[in-house]
Amino acid sequence: MNRGGSPIIKNVSAKNVFVRFLIVLTLLGICLRFYNLEHKIFWGDEVFTAMRASGYTATEVVEQTYRGRVFSLAELHRYQSPSTRTLRDTLNALEGSPEHSPLYYLLARFWMQAWGNAPAIDISQAATARAWVLRSLSAIVSLLVFPAIYWLCRELFDASLTGWIAVVIVAVSPFHVLYAQEARGYSLWTVTILLSSAALLRAMRRQTLADWVMYALTVALGLYVFLFSGLVTIAHALYVAALSGNRWRKSIAAYLAAAIGGVLLFSPWINVILTRLPQLRSNVAHLEQTQPALVPLWLLNLSRIFFDFNHGPSWINPLIYLTLLLSVYAIYWICRHTPRRVWLFILTLIGVTGLALMLSDLLLGGQRSGIARYPIPCYLGIQLSVAALFAAHINSNTAIRQRWRQGLIGLCVVGILSCAFSSQTELWWNKGMFKSRYNPEVAELINRSVDTASPDDRPLVVSDSSIERVLSLSYLLKPTVQFLLVEKPDVPRISDGFTPVFLYQPSDSLRGKLERRQNYQFVSHFDGWLWQAKATQTE
Repeated sequence: MNRGGSPIIKNVSAKNVFVRFLIVLTLLGICLRFYNLEHKIFWGDEVFTAMRASGYTATEVVEQTYRGRVFSLAELHRYQSPSTRTLRDTLNALEGSPEHSPLYYLLARFWMQAWGNAPAIDISQAATARAWVLRSLSAIVSLLVFPAIYWLCRELFDASLTGWIAVVIVAVSPFHVLYAQEARGYSLWTVTILLSSAALLRAMRRQTLADWVMYALTVALGLYVFLFSGLVTIAHALYVAALSGNRWRKSIAAYLAAAIGGVLLFSPWINVILTRLPQLRSNVAHLEQTQPALVPLWLLNLSRIFFDFNHGPSWINPLIYLTLLLSVYAIYWICRHTPRRVWLFILTLIGVTGLALMLSDLLLGGQRSGIARYPIPCYLGIQLSVAALFAAHINSNTAIRQRWRQGLIGLCVVGILSCAFSSQTELWWNKGMFKSRYNPEVAELINRSVDTASPDDRPLVVSDSSIERVLSLSYLLKPTVQFLLVEKPDVPRISDGFTPVFLYQPSDSLRGKLERRQNYQFVSHFDGWLWQAKATQTE
């Protein structure tokens, strides 16, 4: 009698537990995309999203607000809402920043109009509600990544297990969850990369006019979301050219026609870019800044697609090297054990964007490759490789498949723990740490002073800092706080009756002149991010 039970029954039972656990992890990943959606600070780039989608340019907002007069919180926040602006205003604002493709911003505008302008919202909750509404668009869009990556896996590997594992890996990826909770277009870009790639493989397999038209539409869609989609299209071109072989005339001709058709559909925005090249060069000048120690940043960004505890660059963090080892081995395994059409697609998807970013920095200087969100095509290629690696070993009849199941569960659990940890904090690395580092503490101090003030007090924040930083802080403040914004080197005269008075990220000139002209005495908080007036004597 076999007291240990049937091996077949044991295997079936273990497989069922494994599948259920993966389903639970995927559901947790979905829930974490919506959990505490408004909790993290609404930082500068998200402020610009709301501003552009609402139909305002930064220059216009500065001209109207940095005039030395006092604004209420509600007056400042009208520049974050499309309630008084037309669709033409939004298009004009986007044309002023041609490096930002317009599709996501237009979707954000319609989304805010549909859900974000309810008059019943109390002013004290309006900013929080606006942040939630804008981020909910990204969170919902991010759910489209799951069917898109599953479709791509079916086209590339012709294996449903690989597709399901890829879905789980993306669902619990801390990187993807972070950008699913941010009011920016990178979740939408991820979806378009996957759709375009799957549409290409389908068109190459079926060679029908309808499929190539679909691919052309996905090319245009990707470009209308983010200009770096052009690198994905170049990767596809190299893939088609390398794979076509003796059938080069039919495949390459069809691809060229579809790709050119997609670019032609994008030509209205190309015209905007060409007519505003000086603005584009000025807007992306920050990418030319020197970025030392790029290699640790590359390793750091790679690790964040699997685990993220808000860690920084490090040469001694063992988890960083484990993720590097897993990624390199997965790509090596793909190249050794899959058909040429599979590994070639993975390598071109990773290689074109990766090399373009790295070589531009190494040869021309800059920090493009160190910006975590730009190599998303590379991350997807790596995650597809890892999914295929796990699927092949889990689906094998070898004795080590149980270890591979445990390894996948362990990888996913680390991802879930990373997401759970980040969901409890207001500030994370993707929120512009140097631009927003002390905003939660600054807001807490101002709000606390407001709570202890008398009903007749009028709290005032004075600043000559950039508009995105001021508006980012304003999302954390109580509605009774007022703002006095000035352009350098102008110095306002603060009227009597305002107390307490704060300076937010002031220039030395602003603080010095207020101290001399109105006899203010300021006390510094948080490394000079906030200065509080202790005593005031008018002239």
